[in-house]
Amino acid sequence: MLAVLGTPNAFHAQIMEAAGCEAAFVGTGITGGNYTAFPDTGVLSAAECVQFGGYIARAVSFPVILDGDTGHGGAPAVRRLVHDCIRAGLAGIRIDDQPIEGKRATQTPGVEVVSRDAAVDRYRAAVRARDELDPDFVIMAQCYARDAVNGGMHELVERLNAYWTLGGVDWVQFESPHSIDEIRQARRGDRHALRHAGQARPAADPRRAFRARAAHRVVHVPARPGPQGDELGVLARLQGT
Repeated sequence: MLAVLGTPNAFHAQIMEAAGCEAAFVGTGITGGNYTAFPDTGVLSAAECVQFGGYIARAVSFPVILDGDTGHGGAPAVRRLVHDCIRAGLAGIRIDDQPIEGKRATQTPGVEVVSRDAAVDRYRAAVRARDELDPDFVIMAQCYARDAVNGGMHELVERLNAYWTLGGVDWVQFESPHSIDEIRQARRGDRHALRHAGQARPAADPRRAFRARAAHRVVHVPARPGPQGDELGVLARLQGT
């Protein structure tokens, strides 16, 4: 299991590293809000996120993954975002499946998801951009379908499979499960991830180690139940229940 902890800034990231943290997440809520006091509704620009994410990534030796929200635009914008993240020293990016024009904060009413095809296209664009510069960069898909007004539990499981098999992402995130049973259901239902679990490859540096762990194909779930945002999470292997 790999614990990925949210970090508000580079100074706290260094404290986390001294305490033994293995990886960190730079969120538009916990980190972007700390710098700007803006709400987590997609108002931060891609350039702003990459800038403070890069500060943090360069301040520590462990891998750092950036919250890329919706990708900040269509395929060309996603490509630029991924390239900028790689050049800034980040180890990965998380991109969600909400609509760009209707982005809402996690666990707020009215969340919607784009069509499956549109989401898969978004992730394919990120994967293609990754492969152009750094195959070890991690692409993570955040799925909001569980609480989306146009989603549900069945839709979430179908999307986790689609994002993995068709989108080609490294990690899938089940956003805001309502119970431990739902996490078990997602694990059982994510049949393709289970089939390919354990294909880790040798890693010689932090980013390769990050991707090697990603090869276990994990579901990212909140560490605590209830409305707490997505700053602190655990990565549970898609093996067993």
